[in-house]
Amino acid sequence: PNSEIRYIIDHKRVFRLKEDLGTEPKFYYFFES
Repeated sequence: PNSEIRYIIDHKRVFRLKEDLGTEPKFYYFFES
């Protein structure tokens, strides 16, 4: 979809905590640059 959240996920520095554990966290952290 063309939402602001999708744009941020695609274009900013975004990460999810403990993603490597395979738990598929739904909370994203991003850095404003």
